[in-house]
Amino acid sequence: MTDPLPPKWIETTLGELGDWRGGTTPSKRNPAYWEDGTIPWVSPKDMKSDILGDAIDKITTRALADGVAAMVPEGSLLIVMRSGILAHSVPVAVAGAEVAINQDIKALIPAEGVDAGFVAEQLRARAPELLAHAGKAGTTVESLVLERLKTFRVRLAPAGEQARITRRLSEARTRTKIALEQTQRLTRAVADIRDSLGDRMARGRLTTSGLADGQTGEQVRLDQLLVEPGRTGLSIKGRLDPPGVRALRLSALRGPIVDMADVRYLPTDEERTKHLALRNGDVLISRGSGSRALVSRASRVHKVTEHTIFPDTSFRVRLDADRILPEWFVIVWNAPVTRAAFEGRIRTTAGIWKVGWRDLREVRLRIPSLDEQRDAIEAYRAASARLDLALARRDRATRLLIRFEQAMVAQAFAGHLVPQSDVEEDAAVLLDRIRSRPATAVTRRKRSKLGMASTKDRLRALISTAADAGQTFAEIRYAVPAPYRELRDAVFEALGDGTLRQRFDDKRGTMVLVRAS
Repeated sequence: MTDPLPPKWIETTLGELGDWRGGTTPSKRNPAYWEDGTIPWVSPKDMKSDILGDAIDKITTRALADGVAAMVPEGSLLIVMRSGILAHSVPVAVAGAEVAINQDIKALIPAEGVDAGFVAEQLRARAPELLAHAGKAGTTVESLVLERLKTFRVRLAPAGEQARITRRLSEARTRTKIALEQTQRLTRAVADIRDSLGDRMARGRLTTSGLADGQTGEQVRLDQLLVEPGRTGLSIKGRLDPPGVRALRLSALRGPIVDMADVRYLPTDEERTKHLALRNGDVLISRGSGSRALVSRASRVHKVTEHTIFPDTSFRVRLDADRILPEWFVIVWNAPVTRAAFEGRIRTTAGIWKVGWRDLREVRLRIPSLDEQRDAIEAYRAASARLDLALARRDRATRLLIRFEQAMVAQAFAGHLVPQSDVEEDAAVLLDRIRSRPATAVTRRKRSKLGMASTKDRLRALISTAADAGQTFAEIRYAVPAPYRELRDAVFEALGDGTLRQRFDDKRGTMVLVRAS
């Protein structure tokens, strides 16, 4: 950071702020470590909130007892060290409870007087600097180097000021989050209104006069409205830059108007692809997508300035201009009431949603006169203009909220966000105390001898201490976690060499295994 240090602040490194601890993954092959687990085991997929007190996966107390996992205390700073997300951001969180962590996360257990939330706010704000400083190059998955991470320089405020800054920023972020959620509600409301307008147009109830005259015109199948049969485009490997023939990418069809700039270049020539060339007024219908909602969506070609073809993941539709307007068709085709006619015919294969031309060509539309279509389009445009204005205001509000949060963070670490106290000790005194504290060994539950031994040795150790009443095989499985076949073979071997014997327990009504005399 380039701003001068505020009074009573000091600059130091992450490594000096406390003790560092890594995580582990208990063996997934051992059900005793995972089944009915209650202890949160944090991995990168959980790192989506500022304070983290729970996790998707849970481990058991047995994993702790066997020393294959360890806990980090509440208030620790958690940092993702290995994940694809490190290509652009550094997920950090404060442990809101005692948790275990996996090997892709490191925990900073802050020294007394260091607020983990205060440190986390700095790391979020300075993620690009942190990645440049500690990122590991040349790996298939992005990662941070711990020793470099520890040398990353951060600002340290007096302890009381740290807490005030963390609290103030948390309050501001909560307000920002609520405001952003409200803007998302507006987004959904606008989408619902557009759908309603499309349905009204499909039913012949959208006019500039606002009259609900009801449905007019005859019902016609899609293939009866075309001047040539619908067809798919070309699919061959292309490149992002010329030379080659411009070919639309499937992502160009996300809106009601085709994005003619969203192209790749195919190694062929215009002569061979002239039958696939797009013209003004063409309509493209997506026939496949990873998202079901995007399958069968229609987009119209508004303006063609150079030879461009379309992909095989779409159908090209050329409408009879004497009967139907492309703009009217796209609005009506994308309306929920029309999609309901073919929604059930969309199928998935290997995660890709698809629909066939045979399923679409028989969809019937009620076609009013061209004048009525023009009238409905004008009404739709007028309503859409107001909706677009609302979305523009939403976008501006979103940008202002993000800038507000960024400004709050900048003010915080320049020392201008919260009042400073003349009676608080300087951060330099705090840092000297941290540096002079006795070295703290990273404690970790030692794996018991039983946990380190082989399955055969663990079984024999159990046999030597077992009560005369004996144990069922299920009880032995609980006491000696191991793959079923491995434990079964060890039991058979112990029976064979006379270490174990079987007898029927009358009280329990089952066969038990007992230590041989």
